[in-house]
Amino acid sequence: MIKVVIDTNVLVSAIWNPMGSPAKIIEAVYAGTLEPIISEQILQEYSTVLKYKEFNFQPNIVNQMLNYFRVFLLPLPPENTSIKCSDPDNTKFLSAAIAGNASYLITGNRKHFPRKVPGLSIINPHETLNIITTFR
Repeated sequence: MIKVVIDTNVLVSAIWNPMGSPAKIIEAVYAGTLEPIISEQILQEYSTVLKYKEFNFQPNIVNQMLNYFRVFLLPLPPENTSIKCSDPDNTKFLSAAIAGNASYLITGNRKHFPRKVPGLSIINPHETLNIITTFR
């Protein structure tokens, strides 16, 4: 299994477009190819964002996804405030990736993260699919 942290925008895109690259990433999580690293802060953001009324996502799809990701909840240390993201809300994802020893942080908004983080690759969903294909 490949350890990853998945930004919330990937989950949103996966539900919006069940045929797109983000949805295939979620399928890879369900298949056991990708192992998500989830902190309490990440799970809380997933829950809040996926339940936005303006998205109008079906509650059963959202709850199924949240319940599945809850299984991977890890007791990670608090956010590392020495790590800076251009969008401070993304610090939780970067901190979890580093603390959880993730190989990849998957996001649709790479510009919000530092260019280089030792031991971590910040990639988009399409790049993730290329890696998964190579891994299999």
